Amino acid sequence: MNQEITAKEYRKIHGWLHRNYGDANHCDNPKCDSLGTIFETYDWAVIHEKGYAYNISHFMQLCRRCHKRYDISQKENKIIITPSYNSKAIIRQIIIYEEKLKERGSNMNPKTKIKIIEKIKKLKEEL
Repeated sequence: MNQEITAKEYRKIHGWLHRNYGDANHCDNPKCDSLGTIFETYDWAVIHEKGYAYNISHFMQLCRRCHKRYDISQKENKIIITPSYNSKAIIRQIIIYEEKLKERGSNMNPKTKIKIIEKIKKLKEEL
């Protein structure tokens, strides 16, 4: 998919990603050959076949090196990363939210607790 979006829409979608799912913190590419050091930079990368949308299943987390390779592969019509690995990212997010509930559940604001439970349900639907 070769989807054109405005810079404003790009910023809005990435802002939504960061607000709802935090910073990218790992590389979903199983063939990644980066060092994985604490200095590594990670990005939310759109899955080219799905395009930009307010939907976590349209994104995967990649180190900067794999992200650049993935984008270049799209321009050359080569696929070097299989987007199906995005389900691992969704599962990780579910685990993070469930851990938050376990850790802070009894001390958590009831509205916040409901929002987290709704996010978990929504993520599970995307699997």
